[in-house]
Amino acid sequence: MSGGRRTFRYSDGERIPGLRRPVFAHRAGVHHLTELTVYADGLVDCCGLSTVEEFAERVGHGQVAARIPEGARGAAPGLATWRFTSAHTFLTPQRLPAEVRADVERLTEPPGHTGPPARPAVLVDEFSLAELHNDHPTPVTLGEVRHPCAAEAFRALDSPPGPARR
Repeated sequence: MSGGRRTFRYSDGERIPGLRRPVFAHRAGVHHLTELTVYADGLVDCCGLSTVEEFAERVGHGQVAARIPEGARGAAPGLATWRFTSAHTFLTPQRLPAEVRADVERLTEPPGHTGPPARPAVLVDEFSLAELHNDHPTPVTLGEVRHPCAAEAFRALDSPPGPARR
């Protein structure tokens, strides 16, 4: 979730850093625009405070939407309502919890950390890369990747720990 807005909460007098981003929560047949907040202590706030594992279950059950079906109703509370047509999301039910886990790792890196991130900023798997290129997921290899960020993420996955390569 790189690019998330920074936030924090207090727990037992300790300041816990976090990152916020918009997501759609699915309730009563409507996809409500809301915020997902990930904290360094591994808690996630999206329609209630939960662990990363509990959040992943919510995504798996469709309570937090990674995919939005054609014709689904959407709402931004107090702002607007609409129907989705030709909606394309960039996350899968597997990738959203993976990004949340990666954010927890990034939030817990020590101050002044200059090494490579705990996980690549762009999470890459064969299925999601294929989705970025077309609507017919097929496995792709590094040689087929045309997006420079995705290629860099593949190289980071194959790199030993140490200074980032360019």
